[in-house]
Amino acid sequence: MPNSDFIPSSDEGKAALFERFRDTIGSYATTLGLVPVEVADQADDATWFRYLLNHSIVMRDCGSQWTSFKNLILNGPGDGGIPATPATSAPPSPSPTSMPPGILPRFRELCRRIKAASPYTDAIGEALGIIGPEHTPQPQSTTAPQIKLRLNGGRVEVLWTKDGHEALEIQVDRGTGTFSLLAIDTRPDYIDTEPLPATAAKWSYRATYTQDAQRIGQWSNVAEITVGGVNPIRFHRSAQPSQHGDH
Repeated sequence: MPNSDFIPSSDEGKAALFERFRDTIGSYATTLGLVPVEVADQADDATWFRYLLNHSIVMRDCGSQWTSFKNLILNGPGDGGIPATPATSAPPSPSPTSMPPGILPRFRELCRRIKAASPYTDAIGEALGIIGPEHTPQPQSTTAPQIKLRLNGGRVEVLWTKDGHEALEIQVDRGTGTFSLLAIDTRPDYIDTEPLPATAAKWSYRATYTQDAQRIGQWSNVAEITVGGVNPIRFHRSAQPSQHGDH
């Protein structure tokens, strides 16, 4: 059977592959005809991407905190006090060597040249991590996520767990009778940024796990929540995630 792409779909997988190659290529560089500057450039690419990835995760979390803070200030509810302003993280220091755009295309081209070299063997490819797994059809999973809902700072928050899966596709029906794509979320939990309506409405949510941008398993329970048209303080205090189970 043919092999799948050796490049992982997730950024974490890519970073790990770049680092594995960086830490292993020294044993094979001369055999494969690579010059020192090529090895050094790939090492800088790997280090730079890991640095950017780690900081982007920190900033994503900061952004989520700031969004929740902004929504709380805008919509309430609150206890009358002023909540603490979220922190904003600066990039860690020292910063590694900055590399130009195109780390992934450069890596693919380097691997293409390595595989075309006459001394190259599958054993070398395995050691460097540049041979994809054998592609076999995956059986249909019966796994289905479980989702719950709650109000968070005037927004609906979809609570879910990864359970080892890559991502979650979330769909929403805002009273039209039709579900449509809301988001592909890779990190629980998800806050729906759609403003609550002025009049009361029932919003419904469902979700399914995804892998490599493909749906796997079954759809979750349909979770419903009534939004808008009520006193936000009273509603927020009474709403609990356990109230939004299967219907």
